[in-house]
Amino acid sequence: AGSAGSAGSAGAVMVGDVLMGDVMVGDGVNQRLLVKRCRYLEEAGCASICVNTCKIPTQTFFNEDMSVKMRMIPNYEDYSCKFEFGIAPTAEDEAEARATPCLSVCKLGRADLRAVRCSTMDKTVVD
Repeated sequence: AGSAGSAGSAGAVMVGDVLMGDVMVGDGVNQRLLVKRCRYLEEAGCASICVNTCKIPTQTFFNEDMSVKMRMIPNYEDYSCKFEFGIAPTAEDEAEARATPCLSVCKLGRADLRAVRCSTMDKTVVD
């Protein structure tokens, strides 16, 4: 219980309220961390910023630097994000993350900039 409380307190400062949960891998206990509403994603308002400055670097840190399997699953509709420990990200996860269109709140998603392409994701801005 102490580690879950610490994770919740530290997470709340950086990204928002955090809940611990289970995932069906290994013993499955306390292997899912749910950020209920990610402050970083909400403030950025940009899927590209989420993917390229948070999701991929954080996954790389855990999977490569710490040798801990972990994948992140951001939800662009409610700004939540799941951290699933014990599960490595797949090539399909990464392709899907990079194919995410601009969010409606993204500055590049404005109607007057529809022809602008995001500088870090090779997708045209869509509705």
